[in-house]
Amino acid sequence: MQLLEDVSETLERDGVLVRENLLPPALFEMHRARVRSSWHSGADWETRIKVGADNRILPRQPDNAMEGIAEQVRQRRSDGGFQYLYHSMHQSKDSQGIVLPIVEDVRQAWRAELAQVAPTAEMTSFALTSFTPGCFQDAHNAHSESDTPFAVTLLLYFGAQDVEDSGGLVFNYRGTKRVIQALANVGVLFVPSPETEHWVDPMPSGADARLALSGWLL
Repeated sequence: MQLLEDVSETLERDGVLVRENLLPPALFEMHRARVRSSWHSGADWETRIKVGADNRILPRQPDNAMEGIAEQVRQRRSDGGFQYLYHSMHQSKDSQGIVLPIVEDVRQAWRAELAQVAPTAEMTSFALTSFTPGCFQDAHNAHSESDTPFAVTLLLYFGAQDVEDSGGLVFNYRGTKRVIQALANVGVLFVPSPETEHWVDPMPSGADARLALSGWLL
């Protein structure tokens, strides 16, 4: 009972839960090896671009083109709206069967917390993501008023391929900003609301690909 009270209090205070070493080490390393192998193969991966109201999904673009694409995206900004540029492999495009096993292990790791914040959420919308130099995601809150709103956001970072620290998620909750470092086996949970603003700063030149699982329970 104390655990559930602490979860509620932490989310009310910080807006987000962050846990290091979310998965057991051997399990995490198994998933990370599969994710990295998939990224290197390129199979099922796409590049997602949003400029204003124009949302495009393209075949995976080469790493050496991404910074140029990012410059074009920024030049086309017309209304200051939400924009992004990154690579992903959505669960619906995953012919390798990688995404959903990770989702289930992440859900198991957060089972006590999910029992409180999203006890009836069963539908999933998850993807593996890769941020390479030029990739970014503007500020947004993931809150939705649709018929199937996002009940909870979950992330698991696999770390950069060669160095562990290459930035992370910037989380701005009620005017308090923090950077959640995208270190290997760090898990993130939050309940989307108008106050859960977050973004990913542009990946710098020369940085290694930063891989993660990202998505929602509905």
